[in-house]
Amino acid sequence: MNLLGRSVGLALAGALLFFACEDPSEIGEELGSNRDKLGVQFAEIIVPTTNVLLDSVITTSRDTPLGDFSSDVSMLTGGYDDPFTGRIDAVTFTKLFVSDTSSNLEAGDQFDSLILDMGINYTYGIDTLGPHKLRVYQLADTITSLVGTEVLEYFNDSAEPLLRQIGEADFADSTGRLTMKLDTQFGEELLAEMLANSIHQDNALLNPFIKGFAFMGDPAQQLIVGFENNDNTGLTIYYSQPGDTEASSFKFNLGSLRYNQILGNRIGTSLEGITEPYTSFDPGDGFIYSQEAIGIVPVMDFSFLTSLSDTISNVFAVSSQLLIEGLEVSEGRLAPPSNIYFLLTDDTNRPIEVASGLLLFNEETNGYALDVTTFVQEILRGREDRTKIMIFSNQTEEFPRINPRRSLLNRFIIPSENIKMRMFYSNPN
Repeated sequence: MNLLGRSVGLALAGALLFFACEDPSEIGEELGSNRDKLGVQFAEIIVPTTNVLLDSVITTSRDTPLGDFSSDVSMLTGGYDDPFTGRIDAVTFTKLFVSDTSSNLEAGDQFDSLILDMGINYTYGIDTLGPHKLRVYQLADTITSLVGTEVLEYFNDSAEPLLRQIGEADFADSTGRLTMKLDTQFGEELLAEMLANSIHQDNALLNPFIKGFAFMGDPAQQLIVGFENNDNTGLTIYYSQPGDTEASSFKFNLGSLRYNQILGNRIGTSLEGITEPYTSFDPGDGFIYSQEAIGIVPVMDFSFLTSLSDTISNVFAVSSQLLIEGLEVSEGRLAPPSNIYFLLTDDTNRPIEVASGLLLFNEETNGYALDVTTFVQEILRGREDRTKIMIFSNQTEEFPRINPRRSLLNRFIIPSENIKMRMFYSNPN
């Protein structure tokens, strides 16, 4: 049941209408002098909120067998020192695949060059000017999608063994494209396998040879860069016959199966003590944090509403609005999520049900807002005993699978007192 953000009519003295207003104060204006007669009162309540550590964040992206492959999922590399949540580092592990097997490869072709070309579609961090670095490694083992019939998932702390470095490039432009030449020896080996065993004609032959790539930045880097994965991204090998003036080429695609490793080092921050998954944690500095990429999420607790219903007999909500506004703004490109949504949790803070649609970030209020009248009324009436709500910044249709969208890195920090509920209520007798 979607209890949040759903409008309903409420019956008070047979005829009180529900006003779906963006500003709760407008309800008082609509009621005018009848507000006192109807016994409608207003309260602004700070919603108790703590931080919780997720036990894992799935970052797998594949085109089969789950069919969730998407070109807007960035391949993340690099890192930065977050002034609030500590050091964040990202590495992409990816397989290669062949989508078009047509080629003019002939016996006697000689290697010319091997070029990796990727467009940049996302940046997050402190230093956008650079220079930035991309290092490319060949993997020692192939990333596996299935073991028998079991679908494997990869997580933000997963890793693959590296075989050798096959490329490195510096770049300053964090908005354009990166084109870099890879290791000649690796390119020659690849062409030899193409000529001898036709590995470019069959992915089942290609993957055991190449195995896959790892993309990573520099340990001192202050920016995470996301590379797009679409038809314009790929690995192109150039070759020619002796004496030819023009080279022929063949392109391999990236990302038939890939994942982002995203690690956080919280030492020295207010979140250093959060180590036990799903245990409520108070940072102790007056702030609440959301850094979903490393498993840090807020959980709001509305159990105070049960005490309100015990204190005020027959109370019901005329209108209730949840406000998460006044986020802390950091220097650099540390933008908050463009949207958030809510998940109901059980008593142990484990998510069990999607509870809202998307809440878009409001630049004027520097936050998010949602009508929660139905949810509040269900608790007051004793018809809803799930009183905890987790804030997510990365929508998923198949929870607990968390799709690694570009917004996964975006975090927010908010004073705990700025998570509050504005409520018009009445207690007719």
